[in-house]
Amino acid sequence: MEPNTGYTNLLGNVFMWHTNFAAEMTSASTSTGTLVGFIDDKTHKVFSWIDMVLLCNLPFSFCETSAASNYVKIGSLSTDSLVKYMRLLVREVETVIAGILPKLFGIIFDE
Repeated sequence: MEPNTGYTNLLGNVFMWHTNFAAEMTSASTSTGTLVGFIDDKTHKVFSWIDMVLLCNLPFSFCETSAASNYVKIGSLSTDSLVKYMRLLVREVETVIAGILPKLFGIIFDE
């Protein structure tokens, strides 16, 4: 897909290269139990915990508290698992940023 060609081009490519796309998405949404059919439950749970902990500025251990189990319907996740997936996410983000930044650049601090 060429950049800046829009949503129509994306859909055209999806339907051209994945002729059974609609059937796959229909069956996937019922088998995963999530609103987004192509994301499995574990991935959705991990993303949701990372999203909530970061956006609400919560401690990493929050996912194991009684408040979390009483009020959050995401599903349980251990602190170790949360930290593990956050570290993996950091590595991916670092790789993307490293690919965008030029090899040499300067940083100026303005007080």
